[in-house]
Amino acid sequence: MTKFNAQRTNVNGIKFDSIFESRVYRILKDCNVAVATQYPIYLLQENKWFKATNWKCDFLVYEKEKRLLIEAKSAATITREFSLKMRILSHNAPLLYENLLFVFPSTDFDGWENHGKSISVNNLEDYVNGIFK
Repeated sequence: MTKFNAQRTNVNGIKFDSIFESRVYRILKDCNVAVATQYPIYLLQENKWFKATNWKCDFLVYEKEKRLLIEAKSAATITREFSLKMRILSHNAPLLYENLLFVFPSTDFDGWENHGKSISVNNLEDYVNGIFK
């Protein structure tokens, strides 16, 4: 179990923190696009005031010049630390932030207003195919 009581799972030899995250991965693979998991993003370099801060985005979907970062989220995983990292990302890497998509397990979070673009997992395949096809 993870810190959010999610059940870890394994798909094609890739470990995921939750069943929902593995579901998002399967949808992305069905779209026939290149997918990288746990894509590292460096938010802050270490200096005399702050230690280095990193974030691993759940998925990077890419094809030639097109890039889409995808973060699989549920309400329980939206922590204060996560929100702070998103603010840092939007300030320090606005182009990455513009290409960030939050995917939620239900339609309750469509249009999540706190951070960037968000959709329900039910709409993910159409969204990705619209960008990469």
